[in-house]
Amino acid sequence: MTKKETSVIAESVSELTPHTKAVLAAGEDALVSSIATTREFCKSMITISFSSVPVYLALLKIFSSEEETITDIFGQFWIAPVLLSLGAACIALFGYMPGRKLVSLELPDELERFLRSAANRRFYSGILSFISLIASIFIAAGLLVRA
Repeated sequence: MTKKETSVIAESVSELTPHTKAVLAAGEDALVSSIATTREFCKSMITISFSSVPVYLALLKIFSSEEETITDIFGQFWIAPVLLSLGAACIALFGYMPGRKLVSLELPDELERFLRSAANRRFYSGILSFISLIASIFIAAGLLVRA
């Protein structure tokens, strides 16, 4: 089985204009910074999500009394914000970790696929982590206000 060979003929070649060079440089910078930004966002979400658990537990302690248990005061769903916060941290951790696949720099298509996959994984992990943390905060606020 042989691959069909095609030839490409360049009709006119000219030097890149300063505008085209600037657009290419901006595109390269946007690609690199986009991946770095989503990774840093996931890193921040890990810290924030883990930090929200002791804050929530401290607030439960403040709003509870010595005579009653947390479940008596806040109900059986008092644990939901803790689980959602830990879930948010785990999701963000998934986005923060590097990819497992080794990519050859000599195969541009494979490299592009890897970069697209990493960018999508980090973006969606950041979004899901943020949604989980916000849900945790709203549930915690509802439980504390109700009590």
